[in-house]
Amino acid sequence: MRLGTVKVGFEVVADILPGDPEAVIAREIRARNIDMLLMGAYAHSPLRALLFGSKTTDLLRAATIPTLLLR
Repeated sequence: MRLGTVKVGFEVVADILPGDPEAVIAREIRARNIDMLLMGAYAHSPLRALLFGSKTTDLLRAATIPTLLLR
């Protein structure tokens, strides 16, 4: 059985929206009345994280709804 053929009652929407990820995601959470945020992430070197920061960390800090982070 292919995963795409299973109906479990969830509506999934995928969009590519321009702008700062933290601001765009916060705006879309409010506009779409989203209850839970699912995020994928991968690790960077400690030096890169120190120099450039982490959007994942910024998003987790700013989250106002339950957030599941998959690494």
